[in-house]
Amino acid sequence: MPKKLFVSYSRKDKTMAQRVADALEIQGYEVFWDAEIPPGQKFDAYIIEQLKTSDAVVVLWSSHSVESDYVKEEADYAKSNKVLVPLRIDETALPFGFTRIHTTDLLHWHGSIQDPEWRRVVDAIESSIAS
Repeated sequence: MPKKLFVSYSRKDKTMAQRVADALEIQGYEVFWDAEIPPGQKFDAYIIEQLKTSDAVVVLWSSHSVESDYVKEEADYAKSNKVLVPLRIDETALPFGFTRIHTTDLLHWHGSIQDPEWRRVVDAIESSIAS
């Protein structure tokens, strides 16, 4: 059974979130991101259920997501449950409470799963899942 990953991001970074989700699926992971919430579902209840059933939470930090209460709350949940895999997708400083956690940079990544930057992401996910 594939490991399930939750991707947390700002909607303003949807293009990058799609790229990350696609690459994770190619790597064999089951990926949830909020573009997949079925109509008629209560957003908050559905999100928390997805967080609880995920093996790791991949957070895309950007100038947009550091301002998002939703992203920070999802990241805080992941941090508290030791399933956080933070990625930086632009030069923005990380939000308070996350600066001491090693964060992998995807600043120059363009979608290739062979890219060394992407290999570090997969290694971080596998390390988080194994913990």
